Amino acid sequence: MRERASCGQQILEITHGHSRTPLYSTSLGSEDLGHRSVRLQQIYGFKDPTKVTAFLRTADATLLEHALAVMKENGLQFNAYQCSAAMTSYKNASMWPRALSLFLSSIHNSLDSPTMQNVALGSWASGSRWKEALDLLQQTPPSRRQLFACSAALSACGKSTAWQAALTLMKEMLAEEVHADVVCYNTLISACGKGGQWTLALEVLQEMKRKMRPSNASYSATISACEKAFRWREALALLEEAHAVRPQLSCFNAAISACEKCHKWQMALNIFQEISQRRQSPDRISFNACISACAGESIWTIALHLLQQMPRCQLTPGAITRSAVITACEKALQWQVVLKILDQPGFGRGSATELHQAMWYLSKQAPSSQTQLKALQGAREATGLVDEFKVKQLVSLLRSFASMLVTDRDLFHKAAASLELKIEGSLQTQELANVAWAFAVSSSLSSGSIFDSVERTLTVRGEALLADHASICTDPMARDYAEGMLGVVWSLNYAGVLSQRFLDFAHQTLYQLTELEGCFAMEPVRSSSINAGLPLLLETGDVAVLQKPAGWQVDDGHQNTAEDVSLLSTLVRSMTSLRRFHLLSDSAFSHGFLHRLDVPTSGLILVAKTHRAFYDMRLQLASGLLKRDYTVLCHGFIPEKRDEVRSPVHWWSDGRSTSSSVGQFGRPSITIYYNCSHYLGENDSLCLVSIRILTGRKHQIRVHSAHIGHPVVCDERYSAEKTYRSDMHWCPRSFLHRSSLQFRAEGRIVTVSSCVPNDLARALRSCRPIVRSESCVLRKLPLTMRVCY
Repeated sequence: MRERASCGQQILEITHGHSRTPLYSTSLGSEDLGHRSVRLQQIYGFKDPTKVTAFLRTADATLLEHALAVMKENGLQFNAYQCSAAMTSYKNASMWPRALSLFLSSIHNSLDSPTMQNVALGSWASGSRWKEALDLLQQTPPSRRQLFACSAALSACGKSTAWQAALTLMKEMLAEEVHADVVCYNTLISACGKGGQWTLALEVLQEMKRKMRPSNASYSATISACEKAFRWREALALLEEAHAVRPQLSCFNAAISACEKCHKWQMALNIFQEISQRRQSPDRISFNACISACAGESIWTIALHLLQQMPRCQLTPGAITRSAVITACEKALQWQVVLKILDQPGFGRGSATELHQAMWYLSKQAPSSQTQLKALQGAREATGLVDEFKVKQLVSLLRSFASMLVTDRDLFHKAAASLELKIEGSLQTQELANVAWAFAVSSSLSSGSIFDSVERTLTVRGEALLADHASICTDPMARDYAEGMLGVVWSLNYAGVLSQRFLDFAHQTLYQLTELEGCFAMEPVRSSSINAGLPLLLETGDVAVLQKPAGWQVDDGHQNTAEDVSLLSTLVRSMTSLRRFHLLSDSAFSHGFLHRLDVPTSGLILVAKTHRAFYDMRLQLASGLLKRDYTVLCHGFIPEKRDEVRSPVHWWSDGRSTSSSVGQFGRPSITIYYNCSHYLGENDSLCLVSIRILTGRKHQIRVHSAHIGHPVVCDERYSAEKTYRSDMHWCPRSFLHRSSLQFRAEGRIVTVSSCVPNDLARALRSCRPIVRSESCVLRKLPLTMRVCY
């Protein structure tokens, strides 16, 4: 009895936080019971206990609360069957804390029975309290343990991804000759899958096949385990094996999801077509997974076709569906299609799913004070619905709010508590990056636990990829992992919590996931002065530094190319020392370019010649080790106290040729101003300034400078038309030049610096200096270039 009382005390502690009203509350709120009251009054005259039991088993939560209160007030005594019936009703209504409180009351009144223990275990399972379920099961003598009780305890372990505990319990069941049924095996497979133990899930399935015939649920759970571990080949093999039991839709959906995660969109389409061939109807999950597979490879026409087919199957596209189609269209720069999709009706409010759809839709709209107010209201509503969101919905919702810079403290705190234990087995690598980005932007006090969970998950997945000898060059899953890793590193660095340990792990993992193809370039150029007319300024190891002339486009494969603009990739491939590196011809890897410059802008460009160097330099960029400095001539007199601008920058990423803007929406952006020199032009004062950007947003320097009232000289887009026309008389183009790069190569820090080109230097000479800084980068003319090791 002492042990049971201890268990009861644990129940009290847990239920205290979930239930703020008394167990036997007589309050029914404002609900009118009507004819229910008549049925309730009949309880008093019941002489047959079985009728009372039947009534309690079928009562809804509100009526059950009132019935128990009335029975208590009238001194009616429970028996074990009636208590079990009431507990079952609570559990079915997802009110597991109330069911356990009732179980505690029954312990004190010596009414507990095996049936009540089973219901209590089921309540623990509903609440994912696997430790308490195992404690209660251990207190039950082996002779009284039943299959249902063990199955309920297994279910509690499975819902909490406690696969080790589930495996131990299954071994104990077999040792005590409790014959596990199909449901027990399925639960264990599911627990292994949620814990990322796909090989163990396969072993359990094989053991199951030796004792009984697996069900559709068995194959579906095992395929899902492979899907979560990005094992698409094993998933397809299991689907083929499942044909012996006529696989249901859940098996096909899991296999499609496995192909989607591994960027096998053609295989995903084949499985999708097989659903109809087997006279089954695809559901929303089928469409979402298949559309997401196409979105990952920018196959926007097929994704759009699938979206249009959904109403014919009597399915309404949700936010996840539309988001996947828009992602495909954005990657293909089909912004007109994006606008048409956004104009379609169907975004309501009320439930968690509808709220998620509405906020996602809102984040795609043009920034305005009205959308900001709607977003703030949506954040308050979402705070009360956190537990109702699916994991992927919650991640997408937080991403939407963070992109609108709506970072409600209560929302992110509750979301962190909900996500912390669900991250590992539920999210793809890019979704992990979205979680890290949202919490980095929010500056939430709960971000630390989320960052730790993301780091652990990436560590486990990275080790698994290395064990499989995966390669970024040939394996889409490895490339997806690398992109997600870079996103997480950026977020951790922005939040100021990037540890050297995790950075070293990221470096070593990306190093081993890349192949060192080809041979090294020629010996590095070490001359202290190089003819700046040559576009190739430096080669060291497997990276090169070019000086991009104004008027050339850095065509990295992620933006439209103008017909009348020269492409820098064409120039790079024509160079004798670089043409042998095939990475420079691969648009999937940005032709090796590590960053972009606007067409009218000149300056230094870092180019990787191998995949290993490409990801090494991108990791340096994400972690802040790669530094980029610019020489800019701005209008006005910039005071020395103006040293930093942190205003968010918003732009469209779907191919629309629009200007960036500073406002309430946007991504975090940081621009640092230093080394000012002041001049007098024909009509106003000017300031020659060195600028370092810590984030690389579209037109960041130009829009930030215009935002603080000091537009770049001769900037047609972000300065007033009158100012631009006046600037054209003495300056041939936008006075913006990337003048310095600093990075690590071959174990040492390399700094490459160059002064502005001759056309900008002539424009500056036409101005009269007021205050000349000793550190001015133009103090040495003619143009020279310096390389420091």
